[in-house]
Amino acid sequence: MAGLVERQCGQRVLSEQTIWQLVQQSALALSGQMEWEVKRNLAGDCSLEIAQQVDVYDAESEEVLLFDDAISVKAQKPERQTGAEEVPEDHDIAPAGRVMTDIVVRQTAPGQYEYVGAPISSDGSLRLSLAQVVQAKVQQAYGKRAQPLPLVVISDGASTIRKRWKQAFGESVVFILDWYHLTKKLRGLMTMIARSKAEKRAHLKVLLAHLWTGQTQRAIDYITHQVLPRHREKWQELLTYLDKHHHEIIDYERRQRASKPIGSGRVEKAVDQVIGHRQKHKGTSWRPQGSRALGLLKVLELNGQWHQFWFSQQPA
Repeated sequence: MAGLVERQCGQRVLSEQTIWQLVQQSALALSGQMEWEVKRNLAGDCSLEIAQQVDVYDAESEEVLLFDDAISVKAQKPERQTGAEEVPEDHDIAPAGRVMTDIVVRQTAPGQYEYVGAPISSDGSLRLSLAQVVQAKVQQAYGKRAQPLPLVVISDGASTIRKRWKQAFGESVVFILDWYHLTKKLRGLMTMIARSKAEKRAHLKVLLAHLWTGQTQRAIDYITHQVLPRHREKWQELLTYLDKHHHEIIDYERRQRASKPIGSGRVEKAVDQVIGHRQKHKGTSWRPQGSRALGLLKVLELNGQWHQFWFSQQPA
């Protein structure tokens, strides 16, 4: 934006510090609006019933989809400063020196989706949880629904994601383990388990065929009786992983024939658009408030609400 102003006016009107302050102020104003809307929507009757069973293979069966994923960027070191601003404590920085941001893609209608992030405070910490924001949006959209809501979450195997949506919507939420993450986990572990590349290829051919059609127990039996591990702890890790997600591994082939999503590619693209494309560059590092403020504004743009928000900030 500064470059555009400079090309049009012939001078650099906005300094980097001014832009930084503008981003922070705008993100905080947006966060305030979000917090007010969430609290308003959750203040009423929140007795929305979630369907305990959903026919995930019926092309005509209704589903309300949530795609959930997180992305991290390199965090600035605690002693680093930007201008005269003091760097806050790194309580929102991941242990490995990363700033983590969660993004949800929520289905609003067949073929239509909304990006969702969580509102932030001035230090970059979250004012409300992402689960509360999504819960409020779902409550607003379906709160008067007479029938149980067929909510389906498609994500990787992270336990934090399962915990998030079970706390928000109850134990009856239907989870589908993303096919891409399932195969990535399988290939990664088999690289350490198989004694040779030839064995790895042979084992993967059998295991992928079983898992593609949802035959998780056959895959477990094959690993137990047919795979001689090079690293037994990785062999056990794979068995534990498949057993843990047994009920989330579906017949992907059958669901794909019904033209229903089997992976979280949509949210993978979303986190790249919201955070990755702008913030993942060699030599860059971020503080929580800067990374998440930019992310919130990008969510606003992707949802087609950019101009509406900026016009609402102008004085009357």
